[in-house]
Amino acid sequence: MKEKLQNAGAAVKARLQNSWRTIATFYAGLSTKASWSIVAGSALVVFALPFVLPDLGGISDVKVAFLGNAILASNDLPRFMEALGQHSHIQQDSCLHGSASITSIFTTGNGMYGKWTTATAQTLEENYWGAEYDYGSCTPTQMLYGYDADLSAYNQDGTYYDDGRNPCFQDTDGTMYLNYLNDMIGVRGDFDYLVIADQTKRIAIPQSRNQSMETLKTVVLPMLLETNVTPIIMETHSFWSAYTNMTNLDDVPTFQSMIHAGCQDYADVLKEGLPRSQKPKIAPVGLAFLTIWEEDEDMWFKLFQNDDIHTSIWGSYLYGLVLYATIYHKMPPRSVAIPSNMADLWSKARRLDDAAQDDTIEYPDKDDAIYLYRIADRVAKKGYIPKTLIKNYQPEEDWLYG
Repeated sequence: MKEKLQNAGAAVKARLQNSWRTIATFYAGLSTKASWSIVAGSALVVFALPFVLPDLGGISDVKVAFLGNAILASNDLPRFMEALGQHSHIQQDSCLHGSASITSIFTTGNGMYGKWTTATAQTLEENYWGAEYDYGSCTPTQMLYGYDADLSAYNQDGTYYDDGRNPCFQDTDGTMYLNYLNDMIGVRGDFDYLVIADQTKRIAIPQSRNQSMETLKTVVLPMLLETNVTPIIMETHSFWSAYTNMTNLDDVPTFQSMIHAGCQDYADVLKEGLPRSQKPKIAPVGLAFLTIWEEDEDMWFKLFQNDDIHTSIWGSYLYGLVLYATIYHKMPPRSVAIPSNMADLWSKARRLDDAAQDDTIEYPDKDDAIYLYRIADRVAKKGYIPKTLIKNYQPEEDWLYG
């Protein structure tokens, strides 16, 4: 078993090296301004079972892996999904790193060291060596296959880029955490779904979109075939912020239309290499955001943190509802999704990023929760398309960002 996993890890490494050379060449040709601007925002890809889950009147048990960046880590979407699954029907693991793209996450691996060193993340009582925390898996390969032969304590083998954020590379904690994960071989992996977050602008911007598509084709696609999961590309939200470069994105509907078209391109490139049983799907989170932009401006602003880019608890709540509807083809029970105390849904979150300066947390009230629940139902389950969406949007041939 271990030899098989080692061979799989080596194959992934070889494919990544070839893809990464192409990405590096692309970034070298960009201006500094454009390079930094591309990393703002995130876009989401979900990998699902190769069949439609039947509605049995109950909730099927699923295992979900999360791979990506801040759009998934914000307000701990993985553990929020566990809460929607009533802490028994949805199991999760993650490999997340702030600002990661589909390509860079395979180079750095996990980046939650420090971010998720919190009381709710602690898995064991503190001992002589310190406390142990749930940071998730240290690399995508370790998460998907249960073992990564190229992963070494402190990154001694130099396979990955150590930016000081991967829990398996950090001092004594790294040795302890790596041993802890390796002891779970046979328990980890075997997921039904893989959620991948690419940077939102990479999906929208033609030049960078093409590079992500290359990574999807050469690195991600073989892993899908080897692990037998089906991709669902979750279309993330457009935004309008003074804190990042918005050049040539025009407005919220145009930006969303670009993301929408990019997600279709992502699905198409994966569809070419997958059997029919793994036909890609798209989960329309961004369309839910755009619907609210059209109908309720005040609510739309509630979906964002102060940077007007990343999701508030309201926005993360909507993400979870749409993701749940994509997985189960139905909405979560209202009694679960709209409890009497909304804070209960985030009681096990390892970190909440939407706290005010005085560390107080606000949660959607019942009326807001009902509205967001209905939006998710209209868009994700019933297929509503916002009126301002430009279908099949394609920029001019000379379109240039930055």
